[in-house]
Amino acid sequence: MNIRTFAIVMIAFFVSACSADQSLPTTAWSSAVRHQPAATFANLYVDYGSGIGVFKPGITKPFRTIKDGVSAASGGMAIDSRGYVYLANTNAVTVYAPKSGSVLRSLVKGIVGPGAITLDKIGNVYISTCNACSGSTHGGGITIYGPGGSAFKRRITQGISVAWRLAVSPDGKLYVANWSPIWDVAIYPPGAKTPRQTITKFTSGVQAPSSLAFDSAGHLFLGVSGGEYGKNVIRIYPPNSITPSGVIKGLHYPGSMAIDENSGLLYVVNSNVSSSAQGSIAVYSLSTHKLVSSIINGVANPFCIAVDSTGRLYVGNWGYGSASTPRVTVYSPGGTSLIGTIVLGQRPSALAFGP
Repeated sequence: MNIRTFAIVMIAFFVSACSADQSLPTTAWSSAVRHQPAATFANLYVDYGSGIGVFKPGITKPFRTIKDGVSAASGGMAIDSRGYVYLANTNAVTVYAPKSGSVLRSLVKGIVGPGAITLDKIGNVYISTCNACSGSTHGGGITIYGPGGSAFKRRITQGISVAWRLAVSPDGKLYVANWSPIWDVAIYPPGAKTPRQTITKFTSGVQAPSSLAFDSAGHLFLGVSGGEYGKNVIRIYPPNSITPSGVIKGLHYPGSMAIDENSGLLYVVNSNVSSSAQGSIAVYSLSTHKLVSSIINGVANPFCIAVDSTGRLYVGNWGYGSASTPRVTVYSPGGTSLIGTIVLGQRPSALAFGP
């Protein structure tokens, strides 16, 4: 598959239309749920197009649904350490106060076609814009707001094409995975408007950086896609390095990643590049980078994943085959067994934990 075809398929995959909203069942998971420490958020937030459903642990019906200011499923949602919710909409990012279903403020300066959203340790909000743009007139960039989205700080355009994914390293550097026409990962120190380092060496016309994740020590896990089916990889970079020290091979398509350091595991959405594939969740050891297991039970075209503070894994599925209804499947720590299913009326595009 050439990269132009790959990009078109993935953009279509990302913005596919959602089905009509449906009511949600009230069945509780059969497995007991441990209490969360007071300093963490236990509730699951699911962005599924017409709203954000908020679910208590072990319950499959939302106790609150945020609909005010929600215009589309974007895949761009983040929750900061104080519980403020940030949601990418058509041409704005809406901000919700902790435990609120009403729009607190709408961020519009420097926002056109927002996509990915990420946060740093002090709560600064990084928003990729113009995600659907391409070519020499891409107009893409990263817009930064202060904690709570209360103040516009700056906009980064140097070194940006289509900013597909964002991540902030433990030492505060912003990593931007660029698609056409640059195809690289640009790295910005705190406060910088131009990249100081760049990760390259993607095969021209074939490969693209598709996902980013950091462990607490600063190791970067970089998904690389676009090659032959089953031969895509995850590159592993030591802290502050642009030269990989290792590689995980044999992936179909490395999508969303989640790290559980308590269990020493890396979870990777491993799916065919389409909107109609069963897919799987590949589970790797963080220490050896070896495959530990492959989660298939309950998986049906996975798109997004998240791990809570107790080690439970949450998988947002778009639906496939007999499990065609969109859903979130929940697995015990280590992904060893399916313990719950949240049935949705529309495709989940983002998962996060909040108050």
